[in-house]
Amino acid sequence: MADSLRASEQGLEIIDKARRLKGWTRFNSAAWWQKAYSSRSTLQRFWKQENITRDKFIAICEAVGIRAWEKIAEPQRIDLSTLSPDLQQDLIQHLPKGMSIQNVTAGTVNQSGTADPPVNPFRGWEKAPDLDRFFGRDVELQQLRAWIQEGCKLIAILGMGGIGKTSLVVALADELQNDFDCFLWYNLTGAPSLQTFLTDITPFLVEQPPVSPFNYASGNATNLLNYLQKYRCLLVLDNAESILDRGEHTVAGHYRSGYEDYEGLFRQIGEGRHQSCLLITSREQPQGLTRITGHKVRCMSLRGLPPAMGYRILQDLATPPPQIEAWHAIVNHYGGNPLALKIVAAGIRNYLGGDLAYFLERLQSGSFPFNDIRDLLQHHLERLSDREQEVLFWLAIVREPIPLPELESCLLSTLSRQELPATLESLHRRSLLEMTGIGYTLQPVIMEYLVTQLIAEIVTELLDWSRHLAGNPPIDLSNAYLNTYALMQATAKDYIRDTQRRFLVQPVLEQVGSTVLSQLDQLLEHLRQHYPRQPGYLTGNLLNLIAQRDRGLRGVDCSHLVIRQAYLRGVNLHQVNFTQAEFQQVVFSETISNVLGVAFHPDGRTLATVDDQGWLYLWDILADRQMASTKAHLEWIFALAFSPDGCRLATAGLDWVVKLWQWDGQHLVLERQLEGHTIGVATVVFSPDGRLLASASADKTVKLWEVPTGTCRHTLQGHRDIVRTVAFSPDGQTLASGSWDQTVRLWDVETGACSRILEGHTGQVESLSLMALASCPPVLISGSYDRTVKLWDLQTGACLQTLTGHRDRVCIVTWGTIAAPSRDEAPQILIASAGDDGTIRLWDGRSGESVKTLFAGEDRIWTLAFSPQGNFLASGGQNSLLKLWEVQTGQCWKTVQGAENQTMPFGFSPNDQIVYTYSYREQHLRHWDWRTGTCLKVLPLQIRAAMDVRLRPDGQAVVVGGFDHIVKLFEIESGTCLQNLIGHQGWVRALAFSADSRWLVSGSGDGTARLWDLESGTELHCFAGHASPVQCVALNPAATLLATGSWDHTIKLWEVQTGHLLRTLEKQHPHRIEDIVFSLDGTQLYSCSLDGTIRVWQVETGACSLVWQQPGAGVVCLNLSPDGNLLACASYRGGVTIRQLPQGTVLNVLEGNLMYGISAFTADGQTIAIRGIQGDCQLYHVFTGELLQTLQMPRPYEAMNITGALGLTQAQRQTLQALGAIEA
Repeated sequence: MADSLRASEQGLEIIDKARRLKGWTRFNSAAWWQKAYSSRSTLQRFWKQENITRDKFIAICEAVGIRAWEKIAEPQRIDLSTLSPDLQQDLIQHLPKGMSIQNVTAGTVNQSGTADPPVNPFRGWEKAPDLDRFFGRDVELQQLRAWIQEGCKLIAILGMGGIGKTSLVVALADELQNDFDCFLWYNLTGAPSLQTFLTDITPFLVEQPPVSPFNYASGNATNLLNYLQKYRCLLVLDNAESILDRGEHTVAGHYRSGYEDYEGLFRQIGEGRHQSCLLITSREQPQGLTRITGHKVRCMSLRGLPPAMGYRILQDLATPPPQIEAWHAIVNHYGGNPLALKIVAAGIRNYLGGDLAYFLERLQSGSFPFNDIRDLLQHHLERLSDREQEVLFWLAIVREPIPLPELESCLLSTLSRQELPATLESLHRRSLLEMTGIGYTLQPVIMEYLVTQLIAEIVTELLDWSRHLAGNPPIDLSNAYLNTYALMQATAKDYIRDTQRRFLVQPVLEQVGSTVLSQLDQLLEHLRQHYPRQPGYLTGNLLNLIAQRDRGLRGVDCSHLVIRQAYLRGVNLHQVNFTQAEFQQVVFSETISNVLGVAFHPDGRTLATVDDQGWLYLWDILADRQMASTKAHLEWIFALAFSPDGCRLATAGLDWVVKLWQWDGQHLVLERQLEGHTIGVATVVFSPDGRLLASASADKTVKLWEVPTGTCRHTLQGHRDIVRTVAFSPDGQTLASGSWDQTVRLWDVETGACSRILEGHTGQVESLSLMALASCPPVLISGSYDRTVKLWDLQTGACLQTLTGHRDRVCIVTWGTIAAPSRDEAPQILIASAGDDGTIRLWDGRSGESVKTLFAGEDRIWTLAFSPQGNFLASGGQNSLLKLWEVQTGQCWKTVQGAENQTMPFGFSPNDQIVYTYSYREQHLRHWDWRTGTCLKVLPLQIRAAMDVRLRPDGQAVVVGGFDHIVKLFEIESGTCLQNLIGHQGWVRALAFSADSRWLVSGSGDGTARLWDLESGTELHCFAGHASPVQCVALNPAATLLATGSWDHTIKLWEVQTGHLLRTLEKQHPHRIEDIVFSLDGTQLYSCSLDGTIRVWQVETGACSLVWQQPGAGVVCLNLSPDGNLLACASYRGGVTIRQLPQGTVLNVLEGNLMYGISAFTADGQTIAIRGIQGDCQLYHVFTGELLQTLQMPRPYEAMNITGALGLTQAQRQTLQALGAIEA
């Protein structure tokens, strides 16, 4: 095809010689592809002899000086037999350059354009440096290739900083393109723990990884070795000296404290049976390698370049003199260190005006001011302008390649920002700067030196200021390092900020000592007196330092100060005064609960989230701040979607109502409510044109709403169970719905008719997403509780592929595209899936191959969303975590975790003096003296996440059931775990004790109830018979009967001793059974449901004798008073009704800011404890309705004053106030 070319074998030989003359590698020299206006991947395809566009092909050849690109290209062949005679003649007359009539034959040759690129074998390689000049090292390369061919499993390349270890490895990988299946690059510069390293690399491994990161505590490397056995991988660990100890009295090669487990990993890889190779670069040999060094483990000590090769570097950077021996003398003086030679050449050119004679005279006399690389760097630093030094220090702080706009935003002065391009160009000429495809960075040895210098300067400043505080004159802030630079960037990526904390904040704290640290409050006071409103990083730096003290920031006065880049998330700010302060790039704690839904705005910067407390949040993800928030629903918002134009948001949840919101980028306004569903709504989605909204509900229906009017156009019926998910086709004419009846249905949007039923899943269908690309027909993606993801042909209904690998239920699927580096490449298509195993799996959308696995925690992941550009993936989960992931690297970019401020009462002590509460997010048990409001005790419980908590009748223990399928019994006074009851295969949703505390019943999402003997911890019976999860359980007072209530709308009565089913109570509640309780004499059973009724059943006959209509919405919780005369009934939309038994007369209605959930009576029945809507515990007098006490958990920002503070959005103010802040 005339618009695409590929290289011939002979052509590649010519190109190979040309690129060697320039010191370029085949794939890893950014200068090459940048000069060709191309990309690394295009260059890789060029070398693989794949078709690339004509202009890119020519540019790649010309970049290495070859203009006769026809000699490089493979002759093109076209099948003339497929053309008409006229077209054949026309083609011959208009042959493009590079083709002759001899090339035009009847042979059939592939004329297709660019083929779909294979899955990229280079994992993490974007962090590897680009090689623009690589000379010599032929002997070393040959030796390394030989070792690898001999089957070496571990090779350590050792040498001083700047000697070229990393460059050698990059060049080696460049030469071994066809020898390995996978190339993995990982930089240890940030000194990650072994656990962090294993977590980070797992997404890059080809095979499907285990559910949780590898555990090397016992030296077991089995899982990792399995990957190395299955695939031939080249793993590179760069800068391994970062995990080794350093110091004056440290033995070389010893690991830093806490990093010793790396030795076990290296030993197992070196001695294991596999076909891969681990390459380590380090300035010193890690301990333990000597003992295993042999045929399969090698060490190479890298020395300086020989004079001839060093001369090539100098020749490339500066004008050489006639006397080559002079240059050789320079090479020998600096030991052939490539980095030193680059800097020397730039120094001679820039500082000495190219006066080589003067340089050699000083060198020979021994008086030249730099003798090793550190002296060299010091000399350079002294000669740099202030703006150049400022940029270098910032590059050392950010620690990874940074684009120019982001670097510009770090600089304080307008002049520095304006002259930044010129400053970068100057630094590049001095060979102090590295340029990558992402941005600007530094060589590790330069970065390390600058960090050391920066720490020394900051420590000196703090010590000087500490002595100065005794006097009255203001300290001098002009050019102060602490004001010019941020020690820790609050808005940085999580892993960068953690590295800054370890390498900048902690060393400063260690060096200044506790005395100076205790005086930082005085320094803040000094700033308030002499430098109010002073711009810069000083106050933020001081707060980040003070936050490390035992008492944190309690009581600190920061009024009238400018606070920039302070990371205050998770920091105690009790009584801190921020009156009239100005916040810039400050990160605070958030109030989000379990994140159930996420959605990106079309702008790719705004993210909406919803949680199980009914809140809707909008975030600016780049600024890491809240833009807006509102209490959108009472609780549990499952459904969230942006309209295609981004002007509307739709939300829905357990309160049955669909809400439409208008969003203008700043303000969120409720537009209208759509009512019609009779039970909770699971999902909403806009049609492609935004004119229709589809909602799916637990009432087994799907509704189609006209967005402009709110009119319900169709109600789609046919599913036999909860409809959990819907998705529109690209043309908006077909709607797909997925249900817990294990089917997917396709509907005609115009008529509302069901056109096809897709069957194949063996579990509930939980999520759908419709993959639509212009180049191929639409594909429907479905995720199910059967742990699979299926791909369906939307037109035929055929199942195209089943993706397996999840270890538990799949709860969410979605898809996205990542733009290709150049226009001649196809975008990458990714499918993301997640669920109860805590992992996010990324699959190649074309092949179905597993690409990456991201570990988000141990709990359920409810929701996923790709950004429109495909560069970010947002995830929300059960552990109150919102995470943003970099899709290309698989690294977690941002984490937002809600601060715990909720606690739920579940019982009183036997003497009624103490009320017990449980915090579901932090898993803490609290003891309160409820009369004084004092928290007496806080006990952390070792569990994942709880769904039900009950006090044992004797008051000595508490039982917890949760997401890990385990029932745990804890001692109430100590929090010690007494028993683990294992047997359920689903979430444990309900618990009930026998009156004598001997037995316990648990109900689960696996559809069963189980009876446990608490003396032995054994399971006595498994009661199976429900078709859906068991939501509630109850034992009669004599413990002879068990009642179970389920999502299948039925109640079953069982004989406890035998496990025999006595009868099923059904056809009364149209919705799931929320709670059940026996009367005190055991003759009656009370049940409640989301239908808003309480039903009274006669146990003997199974007849429903009474129905009480509850005010408000559905009833979700029942509690019987100790004397059996009162029944507390909690409504879904708030409020607790006290009914007099047996008639059910309403005695009182408690209508404070209450939430449904467990309530508890005192033994005398006079007082009831109820969960408040703000997460507090409220105690009422049962008969008068008087609020007696409110128990509030200590909030992180209690009494923090933000009166008149600038730089906060209204949403941020609301969040801070919810966490305890005050504003006059």
